[in-house]
Amino acid sequence: MKRSRAAFRPLLVLVTTLLPACGGNPIAPTPKVVPPPPPPAPTSFRLTGAVTEPVGLPIDGAQILILAGTGQGRSVRTAQDGTYLFPDLNGDVTIEITRDGYVASHRDVTVDHDTALAIELAPVEAPASVAGDWRVTFAANGACPGIPEEARKRTYAATITQSGAAIVVDLSGAEFVGPPHFSGFVRGNRFAALLGDNFAANGVVEKLGEQLFLDLEGQIAATISPARIVGTLDGDFLIGSGPDRPYSAWCTDSNHTVTFERQ
Repeated sequence: MKRSRAAFRPLLVLVTTLLPACGGNPIAPTPKVVPPPPPPAPTSFRLTGAVTEPVGLPIDGAQILILAGTGQGRSVRTAQDGTYLFPDLNGDVTIEITRDGYVASHRDVTVDHDTALAIELAPVEAPASVAGDWRVTFAANGACPGIPEEARKRTYAATITQSGAAIVVDLSGAEFVGPPHFSGFVRGNRFAALLGDNFAANGVVEKLGEQLFLDLEGQIAATISPARIVGTLDGDFLIGSGPDRPYSAWCTDSNHTVTFERQ
């Protein structure tokens, strides 16, 4: 009895399927994924932080010198906000922190990872006491064209709150726009304060009339005596028709005068 060729078809399919395992075209193996090697361990680290007075007042210009350890002899100085950065350190280091007018300090620190270290320096001379009630007068210097006469000299009641070297001055006795206060510090018999914040915020803004506003901005540097604080305002007398409107006149000078008289 003859068999049809169709009867052999499943066998042919089976043989064809098995051929790769018997010397036919091999199936490519799935490549093995090898993870990348871990990054090398760091060999140097950073020492960062801030140098302040005990009340948290930042000390700018302080020198931090490595006396011993990695980077011996290297030094950095603190920025205006008291912060510092020492890169590329590893292991035990001894640092010396100095600034004119402050007692020097020495610290031992192990830098085996990125390390933050806060440092306090005590003033050599205790800050003068200025807390209490005062009257303060701001007077514009020079011709100051465009500044109305009533805006050229302004006197306010002032109350100074003091915590160590840090001070806050609160003004009253006029119609102000926004909080009429500013902050600063006392070092020995030196008084310093900032009105405004480099165009980011107004200083002391007084309403003098319906469309007349005075904005006092700048840095105060003064000398303290028992009954008076006398110095300069390095900054601006600014005149505008509204507290948030462009200024129509201004007088910029480094020698505007500031006088506090104790009450």
